[in-house]
Amino acid sequence: MFNMGLTEIIILVLIIIVLFFPQKTKDLVRNMGVAIGAFKEGAKEVEKEIKK
Repeated sequence: MFNMGLTEIIILVLIIIVLFFPQKTKDLVRNMGVAIGAFKEGAKEVEKEIKK
């Protein structure tokens, strides 16, 4: 009946999360941004150490 693949299911779940939990979504996205920034900073430090 519902011939849905994994991609469609993931998109539906993301839409449901955004609609029903907007505050949690904001916090999650903010925390992901902070984590990505910290990862990039750590990668730069490792790169500096390797070049020494």
